[in-house]
Amino acid sequence: MLPLGVRHLRAHGSTRNVQYCLARVTEITPAGVAVDIDLLDEQGAVLLSIGGLRLGTGVSASGQRERTLNDRLLAIEWRQQELPEPDFRDPGRWLLISTSDAADLMATRLADTLKAHEVAVTTMAWPQRSDHAARAARLREHLAARPFSDVLVVTAPRNGITDDQAGARAGDNVRHLVHIARELPEVLGEPPRLHVLTRNAQTVLAEDSANLEEAGLRGLIRVIGTEHPRLRATQIDVDDYTDPARVVAQLLVGSDEDETAWRGGNWYVARLIPGPLRPEERQRTVVNPAREGMRLQIRVPGDIQSLELAAFDRVAPGPGQIEVSVTASNLNFADVLVAFGKYPSFEGRLPKLGADFAGVVTAVGAGVVTHQVGDQVGGISADGAWSTFVTCDANMAVTLPAGVPMSRAAAVPSAHATAWYGLHDLARISAGDKVLIHSATGGVGQAAIAIARAAGAQIFATAGSEARRDLLRGMGIEHVYDSRSVDFADQIRRDTDGYGVDIVLNSLTGAAQRAGLELLSFGGRFVEIGKRDIYGDTRLGLFPFRRNLSFYAVDLALLALTEPDTLRRLLEVCYARIADGTLPLPQTTHYPLQDGATAIRVMGAAEHTGKLVLDIPEGGQIPAVVPPEEAPAFRSDGAYVVTGGLGGLGLFLAETLATAGCGRLVLNGRSEPSPDALAVIDRIRSGGTEVAVELGDIAEPGTAARLVEVACATGLPLRGVLHGAAVVEDAVLANITDELIERDWAPKVYGAWNLHQATLGQSLDWFCSFSSAAALVGSPGQGAYAAANSWLDAFTHWRRSQGLPALAIAWGPWSEIGRGTGLAADSGAAISPDEGAYAFTTLLRHNRAYTGYAPVLGTPWLVAFAQTSRFAEAFASAGSRGGAGGSAFLSELRALPPAEWQGRMRKMIAEQISTILRRSVDPDRPLAEYGLDSLGTLEVRTRIEAETGIRVGATDISTIRVLAERLCDALAPDSPVSVPS
Repeated sequence: MLPLGVRHLRAHGSTRNVQYCLARVTEITPAGVAVDIDLLDEQGAVLLSIGGLRLGTGVSASGQRERTLNDRLLAIEWRQQELPEPDFRDPGRWLLISTSDAADLMATRLADTLKAHEVAVTTMAWPQRSDHAARAARLREHLAARPFSDVLVVTAPRNGITDDQAGARAGDNVRHLVHIARELPEVLGEPPRLHVLTRNAQTVLAEDSANLEEAGLRGLIRVIGTEHPRLRATQIDVDDYTDPARVVAQLLVGSDEDETAWRGGNWYVARLIPGPLRPEERQRTVVNPAREGMRLQIRVPGDIQSLELAAFDRVAPGPGQIEVSVTASNLNFADVLVAFGKYPSFEGRLPKLGADFAGVVTAVGAGVVTHQVGDQVGGISADGAWSTFVTCDANMAVTLPAGVPMSRAAAVPSAHATAWYGLHDLARISAGDKVLIHSATGGVGQAAIAIARAAGAQIFATAGSEARRDLLRGMGIEHVYDSRSVDFADQIRRDTDGYGVDIVLNSLTGAAQRAGLELLSFGGRFVEIGKRDIYGDTRLGLFPFRRNLSFYAVDLALLALTEPDTLRRLLEVCYARIADGTLPLPQTTHYPLQDGATAIRVMGAAEHTGKLVLDIPEGGQIPAVVPPEEAPAFRSDGAYVVTGGLGGLGLFLAETLATAGCGRLVLNGRSEPSPDALAVIDRIRSGGTEVAVELGDIAEPGTAARLVEVACATGLPLRGVLHGAAVVEDAVLANITDELIERDWAPKVYGAWNLHQATLGQSLDWFCSFSSAAALVGSPGQGAYAAANSWLDAFTHWRRSQGLPALAIAWGPWSEIGRGTGLAADSGAAISPDEGAYAFTTLLRHNRAYTGYAPVLGTPWLVAFAQTSRFAEAFASAGSRGGAGGSAFLSELRALPPAEWQGRMRKMIAEQISTILRRSVDPDRPLAEYGLDSLGTLEVRTRIEAETGIRVGATDISTIRVLAERLCDALAPDSPVSVPS
């Protein structure tokens, strides 16, 4: 646990003599504990007392839920590898089994290639349409006559047509492999290794379209491997262009890989890995900025490269509110702090980027009389303004006077209101006052100069560079000083014959702040507009206040909340003074919204003068991400079909859908709902969701079409399909019958295809199929069920390749719901209903095609499985965790020999730093020499921690080579991993 806070700390003596520690737990909550601690000396005297020390994980309830989700997600990753050179010294004796006439050509070519390497090869044909008993007897004769080291089963190439019979043909292939494979474990002595050559059955590359006729074999092969580990069952999946010589090379290498593929002449191996959701798996859309909501947001504070355009739903104005189509929005330094993760957050969340805006009113809420549609306005939005539309309090915007252009009006609100409020309302500026304005070339500084001049005050100004000071002199300001040195105080005293100044508009910290305070004359007014010392609760000596000084702090955001009328008055005054020429329009530099990262860097490096403004695009089609909370997963104006929806998991998640706001549900099952199910249905209806119960076997033709018809019967469009129908009948390989396969197969496979066909004319948001971890890890005794779910997984990828929405979730057992509760209780690895419902809704809001979800990390059975399966080797250590394992970079790094780690690490670090500095870097040159400032260092740390999962200290970033050595040492297998908090 981490220390989160303390109520009080009192020192009663030196802690050098501490001998004892007395700790008393005063409170225990789900979030942590509270303790009182006393440190005592040898005699028991208290030297230090700590009251109300709070300890916890530091993770909120929502953060913990997110962490649990990502810890339990699993994924399959295909990694390209180089095939080792074969060793021909002991090629073994091979039996090749062709499963059809179409497979004979490949089987013959493989046999000929093997024989060319002087391998002993026996071939046999076992077509699907044959006397299986006779063929099984023939196989037993072969196995008894001579010891075979390997058996290769060769399947047929894809039919080329995915049609209504694809599922049936896939079931035939599963039954056929069962007939062949169950003969192999019966061999006396060491059984041969089983290889199964499939054709395009796996989705290895993004452009692959799965061959559904062989899609069920993967799950069956995995179960064979767990039930009969001595068979070392292996799948070799080839594309249409794979040369048999490559397959033979793999066979003769004797690789212990158990799931492999050939694509485009390259060899790939499959790995089960932790699969936390990645940013690129969020949904994407195309936004018309003239009509739709889109904002620039920072996904990872501290990593400017994570700035992104995100879609959002426009918010209709409520009472007292207006909606504005934004033309332009400016930058304030608070936006830089937010982007770099330095903005203080007391409520647990960072504000959205942007505050000031100008635009056109598009809608008004009830009670608004100050604005009407079409008004050009400028104002402040408390909910961000780097967006195409904002909805804000009507008091936070004012109508722009004629002659004030919107593109520059956006630069006015915060800067001018801050300067006017600080100088007029608080400091009561008047003609003849001497005013010190710090950082005078910035937005507030320039506004303050204009306001002070209009008031007839004498201006003293500072800036941080000679170029900026020359700029001030060019504006006619006589008294200009260096803001990066406290020498300005003595210089001003000399220039004013010891008088000092009447007003300080301060944004400097530390010694410079103190110097400004001491520079004030009798009755002087100090106006603090900075945030660092305020939020840092910095101490300030009171001695200067003997001169009847006043200290004011300006927080415009707080003023907007507490005195909105005051803020409105400030905006009206500032725009009016600009319109009548009393104040000049602010100097602005413009960037398109899409280039906000550049604007932030410019402001962060203090390279600008005046105000930086982002111009909001007015039209076109702009790609944007869809944040999960904005994804249209559950619509009140949509209908949803749930198969397997009258009990267990289906009914539970149907209620989850209703709670999330779905308008209409159609629940399907084969049998009448039970009394318990009827009670749940009544509860759903009482919550306002329409429910229709439609009985029928989803595997039968016509049922799916009827469900769609019922879903749309009231006029609501069908928006989602949850296919949860299943039959689970277990049997080990030797006991699997054709009839059992059909019972497990029909609801999953035929049901999914029927729903696919019935919904082709519907605009679905999602089509979610419930798969099983049985297919993912090969649960013993579930070969038929795993095969059906494996087909469902491939079908999901296939639907994606057709441009249709699809998601498959391979669930582990649930603790209180469904058929796996017994297994869950025995294994201790179970999904709670709340946890599963959150995972389900979250996955629907993302754009992942396939995922496993099971609380299996560190479980003994998975660790044991990983000891014998290369597919699951990432879980060979009981301490495996998902945070670091999900990084693509770490996956790539761990696939390399350790000797190559540092070179790859240096390359990654150099790429990240070069992106930030926009130049190449020498791995041995100190990074400070490249001008990497504190904000740049923070960005480097954030990006490297995200890639490696290792906490990086500021002192670690000296040279690329040193940092790479430190990270590689931390990632070494025997080193503890430090995860960023």
